[in-house]
Amino acid sequence: MNHYCVLVIYNMDINQSKSYQFLKNQKENTVIVCDNSEKENKNDITIQKDHQIYINMNGNKGLSCAYNQAINYIEKVNPDMKGKVTFFDDDTIISEDFFIKMSQTDKEICLPVVSDGNSLLSPSMFKNGKSIRIKNLEQLDMKYISGINSGMTINLEIFKDYRYNESLFLDYVDHYFLYEMKQKKRTIEVVDTQCIQNFSANGNDKESDRKRFAIFKKDSKTFYKLTSMKGYYKVIGRRIFRLWLKYKDFSMFKD
Repeated sequence: MNHYCVLVIYNMDINQSKSYQFLKNQKENTVIVCDNSEKENKNDITIQKDHQIYINMNGNKGLSCAYNQAINYIEKVNPDMKGKVTFFDDDTIISEDFFIKMSQTDKEICLPVVSDGNSLLSPSMFKNGKSIRIKNLEQLDMKYISGINSGMTINLEIFKDYRYNESLFLDYVDHYFLYEMKQKKRTIEVVDTQCIQNFSANGNDKESDRKRFAIFKKDSKTFYKLTSMKGYYKVIGRRIFRLWLKYKDFSMFKD
């Protein structure tokens, strides 16, 4: 079975990616690295030496655009769209049994159990206009299931008539994908394999946090408009409150 692994990186040396170091040694899979970097690097040389696929995005085009470029490549080399694709963040620690477990399910979309080493990050629930983290899988109501991109494994057949919404740059790409798939009645399963994610939503650099907030604000507004859900102002309000406690500076929130 064809299994493609898509990894999106930004301003980093591919040799520093925990995900890539694991994935490049999985001989049955093809790794596709979409490089959103704005700084010059030699990632293309390294990746091609490893006999994997490198896609230069020519600047930071965002997550959804990078995913679509990877899917377009897959469709070009595999027009029947047979097999699966898994998306990973650059710093995900992947279990040795990951691909075995993912190959054993017949569901169209599969989510691994992802933690930050202490608590669950994914799967989660999206209910009443907000993302809700669960303490254990027993709390999960499949009606409201959501999750993060990293480790999400999807039947390629889905992408015969679907692409990620590029109006979402970075945030909510995963939540909106799963929202749309539930609307289409696609089957979703949580698979018993573990990943550990170094979740870095909170930085320590003021300018980086300011830029990150601007992206989050725009993507949040787009997501809530696309889904007609309520909750945008609560989500933004909570983020503003956390940043205000951190910096005590209202200039953080200027467009």
